[in-house]
Amino acid sequence: MANIPSVAKRARQALKRRDRNASLRAELRTSRKKMQKFLDSGDIEGVKTRAPEAFRLFDRMVSRGIIHKNNAARSKSRLMKKVRSLIPDYQMVAIVKEEPKKKEAPAKKVATANKKAAAPAKEVAKAPEVEATTEEAQTEESS
Repeated sequence: MANIPSVAKRARQALKRRDRNASLRAELRTSRKKMQKFLDSGDIEGVKTRAPEAFRLFDRMVSRGIIHKNNAARSKSRLMKKVRSLIPDYQMVAIVKEEPKKKEAPAKKVATANKKAAAPAKEVAKAPEVEATTEEAQTEESS
């Protein structure tokens, strides 16, 4: 086992990935064999239902990095050639799955740059007005 912790972690991750990838590759081989069985038996309905699933599986394996995209393209091409030898006018039909209903996201709170500016202005208590001095009072009365 590795002495450095990061190398030991990498080794553990590699083992997990290898196990996962092995099961995915086995799934791909099984799909190829089932498809070949339908082609050999001449089961047209089986081929029509199984072919789109097999093609989707190839694409999924490419996106997960299990097989190379050229490998998938070559396999799909060979498979389609065999399908067309059985059903000359066969066209691929896309499998459409119902999309789950999306939930509406709750309204986002608007972040403010300046909290003081966003806070409501407080009223400043004014000092009570003082009675005008006698001089001011006299000037106001005379005017």
